[in-house]
Amino acid sequence: MKQLNIGGKHLPSPIKLKLEHFSSTIEITEYCDKGGNGYLFFGRNTITGKYAAIKFYSWDGDHRFHAEPRLLTDIKSDNIISISHAEKIDDDWAFFITDYCQDGDLDRMISTTTTSIHDGLNIAHQILNGLAELHKHRLVHRDLKPGNIFIASSDRYVIGDFGSVRHIPESETSIPASGHTLLYTPPESLLHGRYGIDGDIYQVGVILYQLLGGLFPYEGEKWLDKPQLRQFELIRDQISRSIFIEDSIKCTIRKGKALRLNTLHQYIPANIRRLLKKITHINHYSRHQSVTSLMLDIIKAKKNSVDWCTQDTLITARGETSFRICRIKGHCKVEKKRRAGWRLDNSFTGQTLAELIPEIESRF
Repeated sequence: MKQLNIGGKHLPSPIKLKLEHFSSTIEITEYCDKGGNGYLFFGRNTITGKYAAIKFYSWDGDHRFHAEPRLLTDIKSDNIISISHAEKIDDDWAFFITDYCQDGDLDRMISTTTTSIHDGLNIAHQILNGLAELHKHRLVHRDLKPGNIFIASSDRYVIGDFGSVRHIPESETSIPASGHTLLYTPPESLLHGRYGIDGDIYQVGVILYQLLGGLFPYEGEKWLDKPQLRQFELIRDQISRSIFIEDSIKCTIRKGKALRLNTLHQYIPANIRRLLKKITHINHYSRHQSVTSLMLDIIKAKKNSVDWCTQDTLITARGETSFRICRIKGHCKVEKKRRAGWRLDNSFTGQTLAELIPEIESRF
């Protein structure tokens, strides 16, 4: 890839100087403006040939809560992206260098594929495993979202982007909230301006909800109900329209209504719906208070649920023997597959999804 012209970018001078310093060992090839909270570049190490990501971020706010960048290099977990170097530039800027995950992030995966119940729970468990290492050092991520969870391999997912990571002092249980990524902001951050370990847990709950197919639009207007839409359409000024949408989303989150559990697939069982309610409870004291307790509940949920998914628009229960519900001549029918291909199974008596889902689950 062609070297990026850094001189043509509008960047703070400390960042430009650091990038110029890198030029002897890292060939900067791309600038990514997908995320906020700093500046993200991709490049190739001219010595090793490996690709890396370089994230510059601002040390905004009270420095008492900042995690020394060098501490990030001590964080080792299979579910945290490998951080090869981290450094403070000055009192305003710091950066870290991580591996580049060419398979992308959960955001892309969610938008292009469907995830089964067990796969979704497995991914959430891996995110929590990475968080356990951060929390052990009294660090909170504060910006967990699908775009910050990267696919390291076909079955390994890693937490990345540490620009919002902050340290909780021993004398505190929470720190000032982050102003980044409104949609994933926990209710208490909007109500009280605080963020603790249970804030990270809330964000994992939102990610799991998305993995399981829950409606969570990124377009602001889609968060508005009918009365709000009528008000919105009367606003002509673009800035006022943006403020109206932001205020509406904040109101929804503060009420604990960011997740619409009724949009989940019909096959998502009651125990997992209850788990999602607990993880994202409006009262942060009612959530799991540690990632360990949530990991145990996720293991339990997986054990007590059938691995449903949607494949080629058909609702499928995966297992040693798999079943799928299809429509034949306008009627719901069940097909079964063990080793060979799919074949019709006329032993089921149900005629609707609501009747067939529990009947199929009784076979597991």
